[in-house]
Parts: sequence; structure tokens; C-alpha cells
Amino acid sequence: MKDILIIGCGAIAQNHHIPLLRKLKRKIYLCDSNPKVINKNLSSFPFSTDYRSFIEKIDGALICTGHSSHFPIAIDILNHKKNVLVEKPCTITFDDCKQLSNFEQDFLVGAGYFRRYIPNFSLLKEIIQYKKYGEVLKIEIDEGGVYGWPVMSNSFWKKETAGGGVLIDTGSHSVDLVSFLFDGNIDINDYLDDSRGGVEANAYLTLKSNETIIKINLSRNRPMSNTMKIFFKNGIIVFNATNGEVTYKENIIEDFEPGEHPDDTFLRQLNAWINPMQNNLIQASDVLKTVQIIEDCYNKEYDKF
Repeated sequence: MKDILIIGCGAIAQNHHIPLLRKLKRKIYLCDSNPKVINKNLSSFPFSTDYRSFIEKIDGALICTGHSSHFPIAIDILNHKKNVLVEKPCTITFDDCKQLSNFEQDFLVGAGYFRRYIPNFSLLKEIIQYKKYGEVLKIEIDEGGVYGWPVMSNSFWKKETAGGGVLIDTGSHSVDLVSFLFDGNIDINDYLDDSRGGVEANAYLTLKSNETIIKINLSRNRPMSNTMKIFFKNGIIVFNATNGEVTYKENIIEDFEPGEHPDDTFLRQLNAWINPMQNNLIQASDVLKTVQIIEDCYNKEYDKF
């Protein structure tokens, strides 16, 4: 793919996707409903507030808008026979994600769960699958912090546009990483949050994969360790949950890579999308279980904090 449209020009697009696509020498088109987000550094790119202005000129679109708009935009672009890469959480319902996956035979339908591209997590998956250190007894993920991401729209704080709070945002990466490690063999055991009709700032999720207990603790308003602790029968590994750095290991002999810079991981994701011959693109069908788990957490009547 040579000609790429970015829909939604907020922080993720400006800090990562646009610079990396420039590095990859792609022709970039920009779209945002708010033209004020386009600063002078971006003024040289073709811009419109309506993504349909560029559909006939592009090979694919990278969708970085509010969560609830991912599906209608993606399905429209796919119906125009163009490829898409949809930022996490991909969609906010399982049925929508399934509809996107139905296009995968003919088009590239990427899902923006970039942690799957981190080599240390791929190595961890192999260790788990081959039971090199015995069964996984427990996983504990502690992720988040006092929120400081430079959002450019208040839609992020509204349930109808964001789809939820910390679980569907930061937490979607945690849930997807676990789904990746266990090939989607995960189920909900319990879920708690403090949404009270709005978007949750804190959430606590317990999953199970066979006999493995997985505890995920998420927050937007308090300091968190941002770690993933894996307790095997015969060893322990602790990762930085966001970049894959190993911060502690006990009875583990593997040599892991250093933690990744975000641009390295985003670049790997973009290359998988724009160079389909690599055959390693994470698609909508790969993250169906992640989307289902999040949807079920929000829809079921669990206790609140």
C-alpha cells in the first residue's frame, strides 16, 4: 500500500502513525472532524473533515477516531474496497468485530493490538504453550496510572462515544495480551468497576484459562506498577506490561530482549499492514475474544465498587 488515509488526527496519530508513515515514504492524507487539531507541522498534508473525500485516492485507512465510530467508518471503507487498520479496541461489540472479520478474505482488516508484535511476549507464549516451567498457576496484571494522555476531544469521557472507561481503553490491551498468550482460551470469572452509569476510572477483572487464574487491576486515577507477573509451577517472570521488558525472573533461563520503544512496535504493526507478504498482520478475527470479553463485562450485572 502506498496511499494511506489517517482518520482521527489526535495524539496517537500525531505522535506515532504520521511520523512513521512518513519514514516509510507513504503518501499521507488526513481527516478529522475538528480542523483545529491540524497544526502547522501537518499543514502540508491533504486534509478534509470528510474521509469520503479521499476514498478513491487511497489504498487503505488507519482509523484512530473515538471507539464507537470505529465500526461504521471501517465498514464503509471496506465496502468501498479499501483496506483498514483499526485502533484498539477495534470495535465495541463482538457482532461488529465479526462483521469486519468477514472482509478478511479480500482485504486487510488490521486490529491495533500492538503488544502482540512485541518479541518478548511471543517468546512468553511459547514458554506457556510448551510448559517449559510447568503450568501457569496465576497471572497478575497491574496497569494504568493518573491519566495524562493528551486527548483532543471530550468524546473520550462519554460512554456513548468511548464505549466505556479504563477497561475498553488501557484494559483492552491487558485483556488482549492474555487472550494472545492462551489462544483465546479465556473466560470471565468476575468483574468490578466504579462506573455508576458513566465511564469507569477503576476496574478489576478476573479471568480463567483452564486452571490458571488471571487477575487484571486497572486504574486511571492512581499510581500503578504497570507489571505483568507470571507464576509458573517452577518459576516466575515479571514484565513491564506495556513494552515487554523483563524486570524480574526466578528460575527462568531464557534471555529476553530489552523493552521496546513504542515507535518500534508501531512500526512493526504498520509494516505488517502495508506489506501483506509478511503474513503476520493481527486482524479483526484474531481479537474477537478480546472484544467479547470486554462487551460481556459491561453487559453483565456485576457488583460495583
